[in-house]
Amino acid sequence: MKFTSLRLAHSHNTLVFRQHSISKYIELILLDYSNSFAH
Repeated sequence: MKFTSLRLAHSHNTLVFRQHSISKYIELILLDYSNSFAH
């Protein structure tokens, strides 16, 4: 039981990390886009 919950927690953390990375990536793209738009 403990092992299963640990695995669930790990996959949850991975998912959160992935979502965070994606949002950061989108942020960078938007920043880059607006910068090139401004020039």
